Amino acid sequence: MARPRPAVPVTLEVRDVGRLPKPIEVAVYFCCVEAMQNASKYAKASTLTVTVRRSIDEVAFSVGDDGDGFEPTTARRGIGMRSMSERIRALGGELEVRSRPGAGTAVTGWLAVSSSGGDARPEHRWTSTFDGADA
Repeated sequence: MARPRPAVPVTLEVRDVGRLPKPIEVAVYFCCVEAMQNASKYAKASTLTVTVRRSIDEVAFSVGDDGDGFEPTTARRGIGMRSMSERIRALGGELEVRSRPGAGTAVTGWLAVSSSGGDARPEHRWTSTFDGADA
């Protein structure tokens, strides 16, 4: 039986996002969940920060951790990382993974959104914990 992972505190920052076209909402949601799960599972992170922001024509998201980090040029890309990249690229977006051993990891994505797609809402900030159990 797998050992339970410790809960990781999460800060969630959402700025002017509102509703987005469903394919974009789904892609952002699943990429954030996968990045959070990776941080909880592999990075030994003690904190996570999830940020989602929207401008007139773009939505950007980022999941950052203070965990172990890794060397991106030599690390094996598992199915989760490949799925995130494929999901974002299928919608015309970009995904970037930045990491360094001992310096944590940041997964950032960008997707174009038409100015008529969804509504904008004010900024929100939440803090919670994530244990990866429901992901």
